[in-house]
Amino acid sequence: MALELSSLIAILENVFDRLESRELLDRSPCLGVASQLGKLKILLMKIKSVLVDVETQQLKKELISCLDDLLDLVYDLDDMLDEFTTDILGRELMAERYFSISKDKSSTPQCKFINADTRTMV
Repeated sequence: MALELSSLIAILENVFDRLESRELLDRSPCLGVASQLGKLKILLMKIKSVLVDVETQQLKKELISCLDDLLDLVYDLDDMLDEFTTDILGRELMAERYFSISKDKSSTPQCKFINADTRTMV
């Protein structure tokens, strides 16, 4: 619809140019249509104003829709990064637990854990 409105606005601008042509302006008083042409020009300016407003509102709606889609993508990306980080930290924790148990030479294995806040062995 934005393209259709743009085309219509372009046609109106062409009509304005034709209404303001020297040829028409010179002949309109002789033909007795100068006042009607003035009224027509005012009416066409009002129509163009409405069409421009409609086009602007439509573009705003399309922009808002695109921004909403972009925001959804950003949230999805944030969720994926959270999952990725959680997976990496889980793997690191499991590896550290494994190496902590296998390096302990005592008869009863002791598991050491990492404090998530300080990242130190407990």
